[in-house]
Parts: sequence; C-alpha cells; structure tokens
Amino acid sequence: MWNGCLFCGGDASEPDHWQRCDGRQGQAEAAAFDPRLAFGEPTARHTDPPTSHQAAEYAGVRASTNRGRALLELASAPQGLTDFELAERTGLQQTSIGVRRGELLKWGLVENTGLTRPAPSGAAAAVWRITVSGIAVATSLLRDGAA
Repeated sequence: MWNGCLFCGGDASEPDHWQRCDGRQGQAEAAAFDPRLAFGEPTARHTDPPTSHQAAEYAGVRASTNRGRALLELASAPQGLTDFELAERTGLQQTSIGVRRGELLKWGLVENTGLTRPAPSGAAAAVWRITVSGIAVATSLLRDGAA
C-alpha cells in the first residue's frame, strides 16, 4: 500500500525511503528509521553523488569515537556498567560518557538493568547493559575496524 511522504512525495512505506527522501524536514521522518539521524549525524540526499553517500554512511555511529567506545565497553561487561565505571574504563569524564551512553539508550543499543551499584559518592548509580541490537552494532564496529 502506497504511503505518501509529506516531505518529498515519495512512497514512505518503501524500506529504503529514508535513504532517498530529499525533503529538508525529512530528517524527522528519517530518524524514525535510522536513529543516527536524530542526533544530526551526516546524511546525504538521494540526488547527491555516491561519494557523499559513502561519507555519510561511514560517519554514522562511528563518527563519534566516544559513543563507540562506550558501546564496546558495555559489550565487554556482561554484568553491566555504571556511568562511573564507563568513565573509569574509557578515561573520559562521567558526565561526558553519560551523555554518549544516553544516546545509545535512545537508539535501543543499551538498557537499564534495574540494578544499582554505589557511585564514588556512595549514592546509587544505575547499571546499564548492552542490548541484542547493541551487540550487533558492536560486532559491526569491530568487524569494520572502526573501534
């Protein structure tokens, strides 16, 4: 069944529509299909040359080294990690890595375990773990040598 795109007039029900939608407002529609777009990651219009598409694809999740680092650390920790533990493992500030972990959460690549562990202050800190989708992305990062 045809589902007209409000932004470009194309068929929004096609699986690859978000890759071809050239409407400027199409970023919102595209974000529903590819979460990388919700964070202003590089994209290419369907009218752009192949090199632009290759560059945008490369820049996806891999564009943020710290998001990738957070994801890979969580992949290596089946017991999960707090943001403080992530900070210790990556050498980044807890607030910085927490923002990156929050983006991964929005993408469905990590989840809250419902458990807590003591933060350095003694307060309870949420424990986060990688999801099945996150494992797939982490595996892709490692396979592609982007980590």
